[in-house]
Amino acid sequence: MSSGNPLISGTCVTGILAAVTGSASGGLSISLEMIGSKLLEMANSSGIAPEILHRIICLSSSTLHALPHNGAIITLFVICGLGHKDSYKDIFVIALVNTCIASIAALALYGMFGAF
Repeated sequence: MSSGNPLISGTCVTGILAAVTGSASGGLSISLEMIGSKLLEMANSSGIAPEILHRIICLSSSTLHALPHNGAIITLFVICGLGHKDSYKDIFVIALVNTCIASIAALALYGMFGAF
């Protein structure tokens, strides 16, 4: 949170917590409970609308949630009769790479235009 930018701080914290918990909603709820009021205070002092802050943080919760220990991914592989070795690379590209690109794009769009 030392960057001074609540969007970047919120994105990083939420993404890391989603990775640790293996859950987008878990990472989002923990991060907002822990630092939500501080992020809102930083956003208000920086002139960032709370709606933008919420949108960016919600998007970032889906960046790293789909790591191999995610329960939904494990269940999907069991039901389909697949293993991580054979199928995780597809999940990695779809669920991690694309969402990270989307989060970076959202931050860039806000930086360029002030809204999106």
